[in-house]
Parts: sequence; structure tokens; C-alpha cells
Amino acid sequence: MEEVKCPYCREYVEINVDDHYEGTEECECPKCEKFFEVFAEAYISYSVSDKADCLNGGEHKWRQQIGSPDIHFKGKYLCNDCTATKTVESEIATKEEWDIYFGR
Repeated sequence: MEEVKCPYCREYVEINVDDHYEGTEECECPKCEKFFEVFAEAYISYSVSDKADCLNGGEHKWRQQIGSPDIHFKGKYLCNDCTATKTVESEIATKEEWDIYFGR
């Protein structure tokens, strides 16, 4: 077992350790009953990102996803507080925009 500190109430929360797991996992604090994300990294260290009010009934704080080529990321968003993503279909690049991008 490992412990991480809840970003809401600062209470220590026990988490199950899987030596072969790498990624993000949702945790619930048994004291304040709020959810937050815990990241397992390659060297198996657990850390809390920050408060994630969107996992507790709040709104996601969307930001435009960036990358290259930028046309590929039109209409794609990431939440600032958790790992949620969304695509706004009306904003994604059209076939005509892709044709222009590829010089057709």
C-alpha cells in the first residue's frame, strides 16, 4: 500500500500499488468523498495532480488541444483539471480544409 495526500482535505489516502501499472487512476478520498486522479509513473511513484472539481460534479475547464499539424487538432479539447477530452464536431477540419492543407 502507498499513501497520497488528498488535494481537497489534505488527508492521506491509501492506494493499492500494482508494480506493473503505469497511467492515471481515479481515487476517492474516504474522508471528504471527493474524487481526484493519481498518476503512476514508470518508476512507480504516485502523485496527485491537483483538485479536479469536474470529477465531483463541477464543470470541466476546457482548453484547445495543440499539436502539429494544427489542422488535426481543430475542435479537440482537453480538460485542465483531469484527463478528459472532447471533440466538437462542428469545429473539426472539413474535407475541403484538408484538401487545401495537402495542396489538392
